[in-house]
Amino acid sequence: MNHKRYTSLLFDLDDTLLEYSDIELSSALTVLENHSLPYGADVLELFDETFGFNIFELGKDITLFDVVTNRFVRFLKLLEIKGELFEELKTEFFDMMQNSHKLKPGALKTLRYLKNSGYLLYIITNGYPEFQYKRIKQAKIMNFFTEIFVSEEINYKKPSASFYDYVMNNILENNRSKVLIIGDAPTADILGGINSKIDTCLVAEEDKLCKYSYNYRIKKIDELINLL
Repeated sequence: MNHKRYTSLLFDLDDTLLEYSDIELSSALTVLENHSLPYGADVLELFDETFGFNIFELGKDITLFDVVTNRFVRFLKLLEIKGELFEELKTEFFDMMQNSHKLKPGALKTLRYLKNSGYLLYIITNGYPEFQYKRIKQAKIMNFFTEIFVSEEINYKKPSASFYDYVMNNILENNRSKVLIIGDAPTADILGGINSKIDTCLVAEEDKLCKYSYNYRIKKIDELINLL
């Protein structure tokens, strides 16, 4: 690829730059361990059953706490944990998640290389600003980015074209052909790119779960170094 085909790179955050799904599971299991609650393969299967829930089914007045803990709450209900212990575990899980900031392997090296190569880097993420900014700061990657766009801060969510229109109106590059979206989510990132006519790069070990057409696919985030 021409080294300067793109000037601006729009990075998804969770499971693209920062670990999320793996941290969600490990945090859930740590909470159980902290309270001497046994678990085995059957419990792990129950956690898998909670995947794919639409958080917005919780209603219009959902809070940051609701969003972060919704999967864990459904997990606890499947385990039939109730009462004071239920509330204690839920709070403990939330505290662990909002302090999670583990970078994906190769993410720091990739960001450093791209920044030093003259690319303009941005974060585009669905979520709550107080949650996402805290994790970005703790991961010590804030200085790599020209600007950060969080859905609940700009009042649009990925994959809507309105989200990406807002981003394009607020970055330095106004030519969409010079912008690349990089993310792991088929709907939020790849469909978002299609909706907004911006090129996309899927970050995924396999593409069988992605029904949308993308421009590039990499298995690991550090493969961007050779791609761009």
